[in-house]
Amino acid sequence: MNMNLTSKQQFWRDHVLAAKRDQLTYADYAKQHDLNLQAMYSWSMTLRRKGMLEQEAPAFAEVKVERPAVSSAAPTGVRVRLVNGVELELGGLNEQLVKWLAAL
Repeated sequence: MNMNLTSKQQFWRDHVLAAKRDQLTYADYAKQHDLNLQAMYSWSMTLRRKGMLEQEAPAFAEVKVERPAVSSAAPTGVRVRLVNGVELELGGLNEQLVKWLAAL
């Protein structure tokens, strides 16, 4: 990792790492430290692209497929419930696409 940082790069790197260490979103961290949120996002991307921050591994979660108890018609939608409680509903799908998504 290239560590010849300018003072500005070091400033933002320290804040990005502190947000991660404190397990805060950039929005919460920026608000607490009176920082510009857009600048924090921008510097985070810039520092990662230049190899000055480690790339985070993508997170995976278990998927549980639940079938409706009774259905008179072929399913035309999919509902995804994330661990944090957020739900995503996709409707108007053809039967083949629903089966493909369920197989994932």
